[in-house]
Amino acid sequence: MVQMAAYSRYSESMQQAQLAEGPVWLSGERALAWVDIPSGYVYWKGAAGSGTLERVTEKVSAVIPRALGGYVYPGQRHLWKSMSEETLPVSICKLVEEPLGNRCNDAKCDPWGNLWFGTMDDSECAHSGALWCLGADGHLRRLLHDVGVSNTLAWDLARGRMYFGDSMRRVIWAFELRGCEQAPELGEATALVGSSQAPGFPDGSAIDGQGCLWNARWDGSCIVRLNPDGRWLETLHVPLRRPTSCCFGGEGLQQLFVTSAAGDGELDGHVLQLEVQVAGSPIPAFSGTTVTNVEVSASRSAGLLPQLEKVA
Repeated sequence: MVQMAAYSRYSESMQQAQLAEGPVWLSGERALAWVDIPSGYVYWKGAAGSGTLERVTEKVSAVIPRALGGYVYPGQRHLWKSMSEETLPVSICKLVEEPLGNRCNDAKCDPWGNLWFGTMDDSECAHSGALWCLGADGHLRRLLHDVGVSNTLAWDLARGRMYFGDSMRRVIWAFELRGCEQAPELGEATALVGSSQAPGFPDGSAIDGQGCLWNARWDGSCIVRLNPDGRWLETLHVPLRRPTSCCFGGEGLQQLFVTSAAGDGELDGHVLQLEVQVAGSPIPAFSGTTVTNVEVSASRSAGLLPQLEKVA
């Protein structure tokens, strides 16, 4: 099913972003937060108003709420922590294993409060990125390498899987989840055929209460909904050339917020609010406090991205 989405400009009266990304709904504040990657600005808008939440001194890719208060911001060479609007962000970890030309991209927490984030070559030329997991116990592990442009992180516990995508390869995989809650591992992977068939390139995603993935399509001017079997169910066209990510929020998590990159269109670089007919799943907060150890994991799942023979 293809339809034009009913939308409103959520970031009305706010500055156009160069590359808006990493949206998250803050239920306690009844507000949405997102970033503008190149500028390092973190924005928010909600019931109490709107404005700048933070300015980080390097490119920042997402807003991660902390269970203990404040936020974590995946940056270019660091993970940053901020306790309040009155304090400056401080580095909790330098990503020394990452090539100098890399930066963080998509990032989210799993249902147990572990923080997952992908990295990428900032020039989008090399497959030099990786997938990392910062556990709630403070251990930082690398689970995948040879990543092009890391995007899409979502979990479906009912089916025991995690979704992860590579925009450069134009693929989203469903990985089998293994291991314990404190140190989850990735098992067998299946590529979602619907993602490869949809217009544009897979960017950030959100998951709804039915286990369906809502994926923003860079250069596709749409959001596509994929069912748990990987089939392409529906398409919501949006007046954005390059939607970058989406998240559920609002009353009952029945609104979809879509970030975008700057372009020639009037709404490019802004955040749209879409009314949808299904409720989303909340994004958990990071349960950890700090980073105690960095481990470049040698586990079975720490390796190259899977080949594409197995397609759902």
